[in-house]
Formats: sequence, C-alpha cells, structure tokens
Amino acid sequence: MGEVLARATVRLVGSVAWLIPLELVVLAGPLLVDRRIKLNLTRFSGDVVVAVVLAALAHIAMPGVVTFGNMPLGGAIGDLFGEVLTALFSTIGSFLIGLTVVGLILAAGDDLSGVDVVLEALTELLTSRLTGTVQWSGDAADGEI
Repeated sequence: MGEVLARATVRLVGSVAWLIPLELVVLAGPLLVDRRIKLNLTRFSGDVVVAVVLAALAHIAMPGVVTFGNMPLGGAIGDLFGEVLTALFSTIGSFLIGLTVVGLILAAGDDLSGVDVVLEALTELLTSRLTGTVQWSGDAADGEI
C-alpha cells in the first residue's frame, strides 16, 4: 500500500512528494505543546496549491530532468502547470508569480506570522477604549500580548 501511494504521489507532483512528510511534521507540531491540530479545508487547499506551484516551478527550472527512475522532476501536474505558466508569464514571470503565491500561502497559514498578535492587540485596545478602561499587561514588554 505504501509503495502504491508513493508511486502515485511521485507521478503526480514529482520530487515535491518529499515535502509531504515535512508537512505532516509541521501539522503535528502543536501536539508537542498540548494544543489542537488546525486541520481544515483552507489549510489542505493551501497545501495542495503549494505542491502544484512548486511542482510547476521544478519543471520550469529543469524541464528535461527525470528522477526516481523515469519520472519527470515535476511530475504530471508539474509538467502541465509548468508549461501553462511558462506560456502565460515566461520563465522569469512564472518564478515571480509562483514564489509569491507560495510565500503568501505559507505566511497566511503560519501561526507565528504576527497577524493574530496585532489583531488581538487592536481588539483589546478598541474594546478598552469603548469601555473607558485601558489596562496594559506586563507581558507586552516581553513581546507577548
């Protein structure tokens, strides 16, 4: 069963399939600090888009390279979307757009991006302004809000 799954993922996304175990480690990271895993459709969709874009970029970077015997580097999906991106945006444009998409998806899904901290601080400030009391915690000096 494992060999069939590995062969299918390599045929689909090529060498990007090596990132699947890394994503599983990142996904299970909150379990190490007694937090719940955030597994939802948005995260899964982001992972799929990142895998497709990285497979396409791998094909654009090295179009004739094969790996794992006779498999294309970007897999079937990388070949397809790599050719589409190259036709639409040229090689340099494909890298600019692809890396921007990957960066934005990874930043949006990152728990340490700081957006949540800023939104929480603004919410607390606006709430305290509306109630007329401002209470600053000592944790703000330590970088935590």
